[in-house]
Amino acid sequence: RSKLLFGLPMGSGAVKTKRIGIPKALTAHSLFPLYSTFFAALGMEVVLSDIDPRGELKSNAGFCFPAQIAHGAVLDLVQRGVELIFLPHVMRMPAREAWKESYLCPITQASPYFLAKAYPQIHLLSPLLDFSDGYAASSALVEMAVNELGQTRGFAERQWTAAVQAQTEAESEVQKLGQAALAEAIAANKPAIILAGHSYNAFTPEGSQSVGKKLSSMGVAAIPADCLMPEGAGPTSWHFANQVMNAVNVVKQHPNLFLLCVSNFSCTIDAFTQSMLASELGSKPYLILEIDAHTADAGVQTRLEAFLDIVRNFRVGQSSHADRFNP
Repeated sequence: RSKLLFGLPMGSGAVKTKRIGIPKALTAHSLFPLYSTFFAALGMEVVLSDIDPRGELKSNAGFCFPAQIAHGAVLDLVQRGVELIFLPHVMRMPAREAWKESYLCPITQASPYFLAKAYPQIHLLSPLLDFSDGYAASSALVEMAVNELGQTRGFAERQWTAAVQAQTEAESEVQKLGQAALAEAIAANKPAIILAGHSYNAFTPEGSQSVGKKLSSMGVAAIPADCLMPEGAGPTSWHFANQVMNAVNVVKQHPNLFLLCVSNFSCTIDAFTQSMLASELGSKPYLILEIDAHTADAGVQTRLEAFLDIVRNFRVGQSSHADRFNP
């Protein structure tokens, strides 16, 4: 998944005229192929950030952990001398057909505004992006390329078409990997984990304490929820909440699949989602990990081990129950 989303495409034959930094935070974990392909095709050198842990000291407010990480991502680019940084206001993601809506959370949407205050020395490119009708229907990045980067409209439109294709292909490949992993897990009939949450916390090492790798090292398959095909309606107005509930629908259908949801302290949207998933899953075990900058690695490992013990005991109990009624 990471290789598909964070490969760095470069423009074919283009002259590199300027560096542009992309913080490895927030929407970049879902949309990096779109962003990087577009800017590289315009002839710019794309610089993907690391995370400077000192960034949280620049936040000066009680932001959630992903927003603190975003401060660290921008700080890394500042320390590397990158003066032009792309951090868009993404309002909505592409909505699946049965979903009610696809908004991103208010903190993610507001990130370019509070990060501009934290780092006044940088030049931010922060267009308003609404992908609710699909990537191709949005013209905001083309307008930005024309008005702020001095590109001709025809050239910018062609590069936007290439960027949309790169994003669509990456998403398609991710879903193919997910469907193959899901089919393999169901066929094996061993406990497997559907890993759900926001892409910038559940699927990143800095945001999740690498829970996916931890589970794999323990011999348990972990399938990211953004790799799954839609199963039923998305009942909320929020993009990632609908992904979580989609994972719940998948888990409910298969006795050997279990949900692990990564969240962060002070996430209001997740508070509502967690009450919904608890109601939907009933007696089936699930784990919610709330992680912040002070979460200990050993504590996460212990909770994963305890959760897997609960899952195994639940499976034994279900098997014994089935034997009693099927002599």
